[in-house]
Amino acid sequence: MKRRLTEKLRAGCPGTEFLPAVAYTADDARKILEADAEVDGYLAYMIGGWAGAAEATAAARRRGWKVASVTSSRFEDVIAAVRLFECLKKMRSSTIAVVGADPGATGKAIEEVFGTRVVPVAFAEINAAYEKADRAEAKAWADRWIREAERVVEPAREEIEKSGAMYLALRAMMEANRAEAIAMNCLGGVYSGQTHAYPCLGFFQLNSDGLVGACEADIESAVTMLLMKHLAGVPGYISDPVLDTATNRVIYIHCVAPRKVFGPAGRTNPYEIRSHAEDRKGAAVRDLCALAGFKLVEEA
Repeated sequence: MKRRLTEKLRAGCPGTEFLPAVAYTADDARKILEADAEVDGYLAYMIGGWAGAAEATAAARRRGWKVASVTSSRFEDVIAAVRLFECLKKMRSSTIAVVGADPGATGKAIEEVFGTRVVPVAFAEINAAYEKADRAEAKAWADRWIREAERVVEPAREEIEKSGAMYLALRAMMEANRAEAIAMNCLGGVYSGQTHAYPCLGFFQLNSDGLVGACEADIESAVTMLLMKHLAGVPGYISDPVLDTATNRVIYIHCVAPRKVFGPAGRTNPYEIRSHAEDRKGAAVRDLCALAGFKLVEEA
C-alpha cells in the first residue's frame, strides 16, 4: 500500500520529492519529526482507521501549526492539497518589488506569512531605468501593442511608446531585484511629476506573460496574484467592483487586465487601447471580453 500510494503521489506531484515513512502511534510521528531536519512539510495519509498518529493533527492545530485535513475518497483531492506545499515553497523564494511606496506593516506581514520578500524601489531608480531604456525596443513594443489591438481610441503613438519604455524599466527593476512581481504607486508618481509615464501597458504585458504587475502599489493584491500564479498558473485582475442590483450584474473597472486570462499558453482576448477615464491621459487597455454580460439563471 505504501509503495502504491507513493507512486500515485509522485505521478500527481512531479515537483515534490516524497520521503515515505510509517507511523502507527503519536510517538512514532514524533520520532519522524525529530529525525527530519530539512523537509518543507508532511503528508499524513491514514491507512488504518485506528492509527494513533491522527492525534498529531489535533496537537499541531493547538500549537498553531499550518495543518489542513482532506476527508475525501477521491485521490485527486489529496493531490490538490499536496500541491499547496509546492505553492508555498515558491512563495518563499519569490520577491515583490514595490515602486514609490513604503511596504510598511503589510510588507512585513507578507514576509512573515508567506516568506515572500517585499523590496522597496524608489521613484528615482525606476526613472533612471526609464531614461536608460532602449527607445528602439520601446517602439517595437508599441508597434506590437498597436498591431494586436482591435483599435487605438485616444492615446497618441508617443504615449504608447512612453509606455513601452516604462515596461522596459519595470522589467529592469524586476531583474535587479530578482522579482516575479512588481507593484507601483502609479497615480502618485504621475500626479506628483515623479514619474514620466503610466505603467498600465507594462502591467498588461507582465500579467499576460506569467508575471505579476499590480496597480497603485497594492501589495495585498500583488501577493494574491502571485499566490494564484503559483497555485493555478493564471493571472489575476485588480478591479473596483460595482454591484448593479437592477440587472444582477457585477461591473469591474480598473486600468489593467491581462489578455491571457487562462495563462500564457491560453487563448488571447481582444482588447482596445484607451486613455484613463479619470484624467484622459496615458495609455491603458480595455479587455473586450470583459464587456460581455453575464445573466444569472434562476432555478425553477
